[in-house]
Amino acid sequence: MQGLVRVLLGKSEAELAPWRAALTEELGASGRLMVALVPELESLIGRLPAVADLPPQDAKRRFQLNIRRLLRVFATAEHPLTLFLDDLQWLDAATLDLLEDLCTQQDMRHLLLIGAYRGNEVSSTHPLIRRLTAIREAGGQVHEIVLTPLRLEDVTRMLADALHCASNRVQPLARLVHKKSGGNPFFALQFLSTLPDEGLLEFDREQTHWDWDLDRIRAKDYTDNVVDLMLSKLRRLPDTTQAALNMLACVGNHAAVDTLALIRSENHDAVHVAFWAAARAGLVLLEEGSSYRFLHDRVQEAAYGLIPEDERAAAHVSIGRLLLRHTPPQALEENIFEIVGQLNCGGALIAPGEERERLADLNLLATRRAKASAAYESALAYAGTGAAYLPDDAWERRYELAFALELHRAECEFLTGATAEAQARLAELANRATSLADLARVTRLRVDLFMSLGRSDQAIIFGLDYLHRVGISWPSHPTRSQVRQEYARLWRQLGGRPIEALLNSPPMADPVALATMDVLTSLVTPALFTNENLRCLVIGRMGNISLKHGNSDTSPYAFTAVGTVLGPYFGNYEAGFRFGLLGLDLTEQPGMERLKARVYLAFGNLAKSSSRHVRTGRALAQRVFETAQQVGDLTYAVLSRNNLVTYLLAAGEPLSQVQRDAEAGLDFARQAGFGVAVGFISGQLQLIRTLRGLTPIFGCFNDEGFDEQQFELKTDGKPGSCLYWIRKLQACVFAGDTLTALSAAAKAESLLWMTPAIFERAEYHFYAGLSLASALQGATTETALNRKAIRAHRHQLDTWAAHCPENFASRATLLGAEIARLGSRELHAERLYEQAIQLARAHALPHDEAIAYERASAFYRARGFDQIARLYLQNARRCYLSWGADGKVRQLEEVYPQLRDGQSAPAATSTIEAPIEHLDLATVIKVSQAVSSEIVVEKLIDTVLRMAVEQAGAERGLLILSRGGEPRIAAEATIRGEAVLIELRNEAIAGVMPESVLNYVLRMREIVSLDDASAENAFAADPYIHHRAARSILCLPLINHAKLIGALYLENTLAGRVFAPGRIPVLKLIASQAASTLEITGLYRDLAEREARIGRLVEANIIGIFIRDIGGRIIEANEAFLQMVGYSRDELLVG
Repeated sequence: MQGLVRVLLGKSEAELAPWRAALTEELGASGRLMVALVPELESLIGRLPAVADLPPQDAKRRFQLNIRRLLRVFATAEHPLTLFLDDLQWLDAATLDLLEDLCTQQDMRHLLLIGAYRGNEVSSTHPLIRRLTAIREAGGQVHEIVLTPLRLEDVTRMLADALHCASNRVQPLARLVHKKSGGNPFFALQFLSTLPDEGLLEFDREQTHWDWDLDRIRAKDYTDNVVDLMLSKLRRLPDTTQAALNMLACVGNHAAVDTLALIRSENHDAVHVAFWAAARAGLVLLEEGSSYRFLHDRVQEAAYGLIPEDERAAAHVSIGRLLLRHTPPQALEENIFEIVGQLNCGGALIAPGEERERLADLNLLATRRAKASAAYESALAYAGTGAAYLPDDAWERRYELAFALELHRAECEFLTGATAEAQARLAELANRATSLADLARVTRLRVDLFMSLGRSDQAIIFGLDYLHRVGISWPSHPTRSQVRQEYARLWRQLGGRPIEALLNSPPMADPVALATMDVLTSLVTPALFTNENLRCLVIGRMGNISLKHGNSDTSPYAFTAVGTVLGPYFGNYEAGFRFGLLGLDLTEQPGMERLKARVYLAFGNLAKSSSRHVRTGRALAQRVFETAQQVGDLTYAVLSRNNLVTYLLAAGEPLSQVQRDAEAGLDFARQAGFGVAVGFISGQLQLIRTLRGLTPIFGCFNDEGFDEQQFELKTDGKPGSCLYWIRKLQACVFAGDTLTALSAAAKAESLLWMTPAIFERAEYHFYAGLSLASALQGATTETALNRKAIRAHRHQLDTWAAHCPENFASRATLLGAEIARLGSRELHAERLYEQAIQLARAHALPHDEAIAYERASAFYRARGFDQIARLYLQNARRCYLSWGADGKVRQLEEVYPQLRDGQSAPAATSTIEAPIEHLDLATVIKVSQAVSSEIVVEKLIDTVLRMAVEQAGAERGLLILSRGGEPRIAAEATIRGEAVLIELRNEAIAGVMPESVLNYVLRMREIVSLDDASAENAFAADPYIHHRAARSILCLPLINHAKLIGALYLENTLAGRVFAPGRIPVLKLIASQAASTLEITGLYRDLAEREARIGRLVEANIIGIFIRDIGGRIIEANEAFLQMVGYSRDELLVG
């Protein structure tokens, strides 16, 4: 990667500008991580602030993510990137982890990795083989090419070509070379290259061919070992050259000339002289005049073997001391691995004292740098080596150094899978910690470790132990009274100040308060899976510490989390929303962005996260995802993908689109390795699939890739189980399986404390209420208890509806209708059913509208109003169809076969296809009269566009007509204030509308309706949609008697879902009438044009023209004809 970046540094500023912009955009705030890896990057993207600390596993994922981002700049569709990696058998675990990540991520499609390794050094249990297997199992493409040793025929052809002689003559020599080398190409070439040096292979100038003496070659008894062969070659070099090669072998495979000159205390010319003989022999390569590299690792191995074993440590120490002495402080971190690598090789020669302690410090620096590059095994080795250099009294005299080394060792043991060792080390560190700040660091790591093991109970124990040390004594299962006391304290501290005033609180400076905030933050997740009161208590204390000590970088999350408690727990949704906004504002301040992703995720859990509609949750979830990606917090990036699916289901978005989002989120969670989130999204996806009719049994999640029973056993009582049972409850309600729905509701209720998400809880209360209402139909026992439970569900929805009616009012009203029905208050129930339908339609919630229609239909059917019941059921079917719930539609049709009557879709011979009961009669008459009364094309176009824009609520409209086989814009309508301005045109469509949408409509003769054009869909990549930022798009074909006339295009850039299903039938009517009338006006226009042409021809008098009636009598003629026949016009008229 350094090579890639160095190429850029040679470009001009103009050439460099797009690369700099791409690097800055891709790396963002995490660019500092890559600068540590590739220092040259700083010259391109500038000096960046330090990145935020993350839990160990998230830090590893962040590093890998940023590597991919860096490579994506260079690996594009227009310019793919190929990387070659040699000697894969020697790669450390961190590099293997990175390779696996690169080969299994979908965003690296334009990168080709080519690696080489020695098969004889890699067994079936080698880490490399295990990683290659994992890559294949994850769907990565791995193509293996086995390079076998050279055959005798290959060696024969090679020698015949090199020595310019016949194969039969060279075959005896080839047989000897092949036997000595075993077919190893490097060994064969090196063996051959020794023969001229020994005078055993010579060119006969008189005979002009090569000669060799096989007997003398055999007599030399050359070794069969390539290293021994290289040793013999090296020993023939001058002593100065051998010494130079020994030194280079100590440094590594290659070294800069500057470094070699420093170590040898020579100038550059002397270095080149020393290496000249080795370079001439092809044993080392001079690269770009600035560094020397061994030709092969076997050459390095042989050169290192020339150093007596008892002198190697001293050589390394000498080199290390020289490098350390001549490295300026600002460059120490960049060169730390080279320095420490040399000193550690000779560490046994360094006597106890100041230099040995200095070496421990250097190993700590190397540990931190290796950790920053996710090289945790290397970091663990450096930390262990550094700890070994510490004196016996280090914990008393060098406490900070000893503590840091041991803490890093524990963290790296955790990250490399040595959890038992990490637990033991952390337990010892907890006893040795001399400050609460250090104890907090140990506690946070212990919490992370035990959460990774699925032991949230043990994580809570360690967290509470720390809190006890700072004077906070809580049980693991506190009471509601303790929670109320904590929040009463918060209000007392706030006093008469407005919540918004906390934005200007001073920075938190108390080190214990800062450390405690970090511990409390780490405890929120394990508390979520342990006890609801404990979670509320932890969040409340975070708020109280912030109010008392000022704001820290954890305070934005603290305040937003307080908002999620004040609403559901205390019913104070307004204050909760204000605390949420405070957290959002605070996280935008400098230095407060560390937990930004968590802040946005928590804000999304508020009942009033938007004053408009749950549909805005898509933007919020996307913001969480992007923010988490920027800081590398993949935990919250994955959780945001799950939340997105929750929002989309609650908003009634088209299920086909929701399924695509769910599948994309599932893939992301799997690639990131988050098994818990995979469970979250899997349950949601199965609900979507069964609603769409994609599971064998409607209402059951079982299919080829999902087993309900196994999933339920696997997630029982664990994170995600509550959401699963809520989705199962919904599926059973839709399927009419009341008993199973009640069972699922009971299981969800027992786990409801595990989900702070308002919309998940709202789904539970709504569908649990509906299942109880179904169970009470005709029931004679336990009715009082169940009716009380339904009223409780409605009360909760009413509470939320008071703060955000857009999301909850229709549901609360529908449960009210069911309660009224059960109480035999029929008129009241009738009014509430209608109100629920209207609210769902007004707030564009097609799934809620469908459920309300279906429940109202059952209500009317029970009263004997079959026609009304059938009409409402048809409307329910229509709403389910618009939602994409094809499985539910099929279930309705199976139960009520009459729904199929007259419902088949007509062929594409006309545009209108909506049942007439969906249209307002006055609108039908108005549209028909206005459109059909126009026979002048220009006036007709004006009328059609004006009515379409007004009826649809569009900002802009286009009428496209087919002219000369090419679609062209006939007119454009735009809104100016309250007026609709019409401009007639005749121009191409390029750049003025999404051509992909138009092409699809014209080819398929189908309507395209996009509620949010910028979201992921088949047309999202259209350049017009990208640049125009259009939100709502509707395009209808104009068809008359199977003939395609053109299309009607409407858009709105201000809001999504403008063209609601209720408006489309009117627009279809307009399009249908326009298609028919355009055909008629076209005929009128053609007739008028023909008459005009004939008139002009008659009046021109170029030729004689006459017109006669059916009896042969001439009734009209032009002057040219009269002159030809010699009659006057009067004579013609009288016959």
